[in-house]
Amino acid sequence: MKPIQFYAPEWGNTLPFGQVCQNVKRAGYDGVEMALPPDSD
Repeated sequence: MKPIQFYAPEWGNTLPFGQVCQNVKRAGYDGVEMALPPDSD
């Protein structure tokens, strides 16, 4: 069985993305939840 993973939300963030990633890693999360940009079609 796979362990449960915990993701920090990116929405509402005002910090540069690199700083968000550092904070998320330091806090012990497994990753960052974020929206992908819409298709450019």
